[in-house]
Amino acid sequence: MFGTTCATCRRIRMFLVIAAGLIVMIGMKPAGMVELAGRLPAIDAIAWGMMAAGSVAFALRYWQYRKSRD
Repeated sequence: MFGTTCATCRRIRMFLVIAAGLIVMIGMKPAGMVELAGRLPAIDAIAWGMMAAGSVAFALRYWQYRKSRD
């Protein structure tokens, strides 16, 4: 099935398969998933974590760039 398509098409197909599964799970609202969602941290904590990880990744890449340039 994936043998004759490009890498981008394969990525898009896998994304759509995963997205469809998530949409089905949202519609079914299984009890385990609802309980798991209640245990997740607040949205702002997740956002701060993503910002911090992105900032650290940028700083490391910039440091490597500066190091290789000298």
